[in-house]
Parts: sequence; C-alpha cells; structure tokens
Amino acid sequence: HGAALLPAAGGTLAPLTGLVAGALHVATGPDHLLALAPIALVSRADAVRAGMLWGLGHGAGAAILAVGAATARLLAGALVPGEVAARTTVELMSIGAEVMVGVLLLAVGARAIKQAVDGIETIDLDAEHTHTHGHGHSHSHSHAHSHSHSGGGSGDVDALQWQGFGVGVMHGAAGGSHLLGVGPALALPPVATVIYLLAYLLSVTVAMAGMGAIIGRVAEVTDKTGLTDGFRWVLGGTGFFASVLGAQWLAQAVPSASMKLALLF
Repeated sequence: HGAALLPAAGGTLAPLTGLVAGALHVATGPDHLLALAPIALVSRADAVRAGMLWGLGHGAGAAILAVGAATARLLAGALVPGEVAARTTVELMSIGAEVMVGVLLLAVGARAIKQAVDGIETIDLDAEHTHTHGHGHSHSHSHAHSHSHSGGGSGDVDALQWQGFGVGVMHGAAGGSHLLGVGPALALPPVATVIYLLAYLLSVTVAMAGMGAIIGRVAEVTDKTGLTDGFRWVLGGTGFFASVLGAQWLAQAVPSASMKLALLF
C-alpha cells in the first residue's frame, strides 16, 4: 500500500514522502495492531515504550533490507546488473522474514491466550507496583485482585517489549513492507535514501507509540474500573486474532516463499 508515493520520493520530497509512507503503512495494516496489542496490554503504563520499540524494530528491518540492497548493488559484477542484484537480495532476505512473522505472531498470540486463561501480572512501572489478575472457579464465583509493591516482574515485561522489537524487525523486512521502506533505496541517490529511511523510521515509531498509548489506556481502564475479567477477555481476544493472523500469514508465506525461490534459482 502507498506504492504510488514512491515516484515522488526524490529530491526535497524524500523526508515528506517518508513521513507519509510510514504513517500510511501503520494505519492501513491491522496486522500491526494485532502484533503489538498482546505486548502493550501487559505493559500497561509502559505501553508507549512497547509501541516505540516495535516501531523502531520495523524501521530497522526496512533499513537492513536497504543496506543489503545497496551492498549487493555495489558488489554486483559485470554479468549481473546492479539493480537485478539489489532486487534479488531484497527478495531473498524478505522471504525468510515473511515466514518468521507468521511464526512469531503465532507465538505472541498463544502466550497472550495462556496469560488470559491462567491470570497475568501487569506491570505499572510509573507506580512501581504489580497488579496480579487472578480468577478462580469453584461452586461459588471468586475474584482476586492483589497488589505487590515489590515491583517484581518488570524485567519480564522489559524482555517482552524487546521481543516486540524483534517482531517489528521481521515485520519491517517482510511482505509488502519493503515496497515502502526499501523501494526508494533501489532508485534514489544515497543521501535521499538515508533521509527517506530516517523519516520513515520516525513516522512508524511515532505512529506505533501512539497505538501503544491507546492500547495501554484500554488496559488501565479495564483494571481501574474493576473490570478485571474485561481485561482478560481483551487480552485473550487479541491473542486469538494474532494467532489466526499468524496462521494465515504462514499459509500465504510458505507457498509464496517456495515459488519465489524456484523462480530465483
């Protein structure tokens, strides 16, 4: 999506086009929301950071492809045109990323579903305390909501957010993402390419941080109003849809990867 913006990305329009392309890419991709939501919900007040790391990873994935394409173009011999070498490199690198995105979405979704079923610690790093959401069933209906002021568990949330960064890296290098993130690197002069990629990275990061803020607000509202069950339904629901998207992504990526490899070799 947004491929029509690419021809206008040269010269002084490179930064503006990068900003628009990054925002458009995030806004028109529901897979971004489903990949981020399970991580941002658990992060609560730190959900903005979760979104920023995801966005930075997305931009980093596009940048890795751009560097690979530029390197292939420079190293191309007389028998292989630079443009062909660059595009082939991008396709090869994105093939593996496409498959990994499906695997990671399945993993993120499955973990969110398990957390929703078993009960989940959500970390409010600003308040430096832990909310433990538990729910038990017996002959009577019981509900537990305990607070631990030890701050424990924040390390797990930090690790989870960096895993989100990894998902963003793979997502930025996969599928149609490289059409916006890397397309200009195959046509623009080096300086314009760098400017475009920086603008694209900034736009995606800000957009994902904003998305994280909204998701974090949902988590806070469902907790502070006493709707703990609502929080768990939201978490489990996002995990379910992330898993469905991961399965769908794999169903498309594996045959596509096989076909691309057969055409390339």
